[in-house]
Amino acid sequence: MEIENTLYRLGKEISESDLSNPLLIGIPRRGDLLTKRISKHLIEFGFEHDIDTVNYRPFRDDLDEELEKSNLNISPEDRDIVLIDDVIYTGRTLRASIEAVMHSGRPKSITLACLIDRGHRELPITPKFIGKNIPTNEDPVVIIPDPVSLFMGKLAANFWGKPSSEICLIGITGTNGKTTTSFLIEFLTTSLGHPSALFGTLINRWPNYEETSKYTTTFAVPLQAKLRKAVQAGVEYAAMEVSSHALSQNRVAGCDFSGAIFTNLSRDHLDYHDSMESYFEAKASLFRSHLIEDDSPRSVGNIDDKWSVLLAKELNQKCWTCSLKENSQTREKPDLYISNLQIMQDGYKGKLHTPFGSENFFSPLIGDFNLMNILQAVGILAQRGFPLKDLLAALNKFPGVPGRMQMINMDGFKVKDGYPLVIVDYAHTPDGLQNALIASRSLTKKRLICVFGCGGDRDKGKRSKMGEVAAKFADYIVVTSDNPRQEDPIEIIKDIQKGITIDSEISVEPERSIAIQFAIAKAKKNDVVLIAGKGHEDYQILKDQTIYFDDREQARKALSLKKKLHRIARIRDVQNFFQLILS
Repeated sequence: MEIENTLYRLGKEISESDLSNPLLIGIPRRGDLLTKRISKHLIEFGFEHDIDTVNYRPFRDDLDEELEKSNLNISPEDRDIVLIDDVIYTGRTLRASIEAVMHSGRPKSITLACLIDRGHRELPITPKFIGKNIPTNEDPVVIIPDPVSLFMGKLAANFWGKPSSEICLIGITGTNGKTTTSFLIEFLTTSLGHPSALFGTLINRWPNYEETSKYTTTFAVPLQAKLRKAVQAGVEYAAMEVSSHALSQNRVAGCDFSGAIFTNLSRDHLDYHDSMESYFEAKASLFRSHLIEDDSPRSVGNIDDKWSVLLAKELNQKCWTCSLKENSQTREKPDLYISNLQIMQDGYKGKLHTPFGSENFFSPLIGDFNLMNILQAVGILAQRGFPLKDLLAALNKFPGVPGRMQMINMDGFKVKDGYPLVIVDYAHTPDGLQNALIASRSLTKKRLICVFGCGGDRDKGKRSKMGEVAAKFADYIVVTSDNPRQEDPIEIIKDIQKGITIDSEISVEPERSIAIQFAIAKAKKNDVVLIAGKGHEDYQILKDQTIYFDDREQARKALSLKKKLHRIARIRDVQNFFQLILS
């Protein structure tokens, strides 16, 4: 447990600090046994030197002194920065490491960080904490090469016995569709008798365990621990959503993926990535590590998306292509496609084609984008040897995903009784909103009303684009707040309105609960109300506070209020009728 605790604290401090440069890490003092065992891991990863006790004086004074002697021209305000080469230095003093850099010719900047044991507490030594908890001469030191997050992922995977190598781990990346596709994979494999795990935006779960997720893809050290627990629970397959942040920050380093899916790429997270090109490169890196080394098909790409076309061309025969279009962008006929498609009142039916054969299917999911999710989930499992007929039989019973085109109408609010159909979806990008609106339109006999907003402190460029999409595909728009965070909700709404045409029917209501209530009250029989943006989320972020808020609950309350108003109206109609007779 001592090594486990050490590794957890190291990994948590490093990875959650989002530091991509190498760090100077001080290992908590646990004796020679810890030093030797950590050293064993380092050697396994190709680092030649062993770890010995490193002698150095307190950081601040010693560092200033050594930097002054080193002639590295570091300004006083940058005194917390040291330059080292991209190799590991162990068994040396701090001064010896600096001197080695002076002769290396390839210096790189690092941030100082140290975890030491003071009364059984591990505390960080970073620029913020310099001067407190100063390490002593007996504390071992490891200098880790760039990027440190990659090293920590591999170290964590090795510490936990490389759990992903014992199962079939399938990664799903892309802007939209990751959650539904991962849920499909978990459901299909479990239904066919293979215990499975799910790691993603909503939950992390495996047999007899489930937890709410904090991240789409968690950080490397806890991720490897969760994978080991899943393996111990008897898991054979696992579906993992892999975000662009996770790939950029090496959170999945040390994972051995057996297959991967590229769903699509559209504008999102440009507050983090510099451009669509860098966003794509982050996503594509999943396919350029473990997967590309194998000659057999191990990935599936949606070639209705231009970015996926680029990746499919690069991977060539290592990737199965899938398309919902008759004329795909790369090949005369994709590997995965659907024919004889029919839209039913409760879903879709048609014939699904793969390189291994074709079978008829029924899906309870609505929307063309869900057909793509099905193609990719079924395709990746067909690659793994699952019989197509069995997969499609299980698909018929798929219960759906919370907050993904989720129909809110329960027994008390049936559409046949005159209530509007209310749908809650997570769509929070221009492409996602367009897909949700098109899917909702297929269920609409009269008007399509859309309630949505945009998040604060995020990519501002997509706001007007989402307004443009809503104006194009909805009959009536209610613009409201999403998670405004530190921004003024009114200013966010103004950004959205820049994309909405003058002749559009629109209402503005910053209070999201009132906006939902207004939209449902305005809706009539055979109308559809789409509430987009938050989906499964049960919170709203307002300035410095996070409050409980669930679109689905708000929609049910609005439907309930509408039901009460209908009853009152009917009572008044009856009263007026008798008054007319008696008059």
